[in-house]
Amino acid sequence: MRVGQVSYQFHTPIIINEYHTIAGPLEKNGALTAYIDTFIDDLYDGEKTYENCYKKLICDGISPLLKKHPDVQLLFTGDLLNQSTPTHLALTNRALTPITFDHACANFGLSLLYGALSIESQQQAAVFAGTMSHFAAVEKQFRFPNEYGQQKPPSSQTTVTGGGFCLLSSNGTGPHITGGTLGAVIDEGFSDPYNMGEAMAPACFHTLLAHFKDFNTTPKDYDYIITGDLGSVGQNILYDLLREENYRVNRNQLIDAGCEIYNKNQPIFSGGSGAGCLSLFLLSKGLKVYFKKPTRALVVATGALHSPLSLLQTPHIPTIAHLIVLESK
Repeated sequence: MRVGQVSYQFHTPIIINEYHTIAGPLEKNGALTAYIDTFIDDLYDGEKTYENCYKKLICDGISPLLKKHPDVQLLFTGDLLNQSTPTHLALTNRALTPITFDHACANFGLSLLYGALSIESQQQAAVFAGTMSHFAAVEKQFRFPNEYGQQKPPSSQTTVTGGGFCLLSSNGTGPHITGGTLGAVIDEGFSDPYNMGEAMAPACFHTLLAHFKDFNTTPKDYDYIITGDLGSVGQNILYDLLREENYRVNRNQLIDAGCEIYNKNQPIFSGGSGAGCLSLFLLSKGLKVYFKKPTRALVVATGALHSPLSLLQTPHIPTIAHLIVLESK
């Protein structure tokens, strides 16, 4: 059911029943090792190119769920390469239709929201949703190949190798999606591709304000606000923006996936990023720890909607954020 201007409330239980996560070698040495299902040993994983490895990650991520549920027809997803090529190649000759989005690192939030809408409207009994990213393939497209040795500033982030997929349905005992809010494209004039947190924090803030207005709630009505990949820079900006708007938010309420995946001694600068950043955290430690007890949280996926060419032509980075309400009893 539509609520307010840009939000939805679900009366049908939209349950995250099953999920599978996979990650790379840097993530294996990170903070979520005990919660992630499988790992690859290097960024090629037996393939000749990083892009082929990206495709293989997606294939290996969705296969365990598809084997258990071969009748599911739709996968809501989207990756970070041109026209979601890795996703489409991974699903070639499979009886599964990808519904791909191009909202970059916000794809996971949009996938969960549209997956929930398809079940609420009784168009589907169950769907898959999830995202994946690959450090070397994504860095090569949006910044520079790692082999180039480009020096990064402290505000930059490290693209996560990994992600996760889940099964959404109206039956089960897992955490359930009770609502959601769609974001708008926000452009605050930021242009530094090495400071995504600065660019994306205003979009996250904008979507949170829209949600609070539509549902007549405040941060105190939720246990956590879990963001996708703002990193430490963007998370601090979001905290300041909320406080300036007179929202009483506790610093411990804010959890950013990009800040949770790695250990503090790893060279990841401001934190993790990428389409698979939020899905990797939420479908591993998020569900296995935070939502194992009664919890009500806002999960906000943030994304930067630029391309290398757009930055050369119009040096601004438009951003967007999509939100779901996730609850466990």
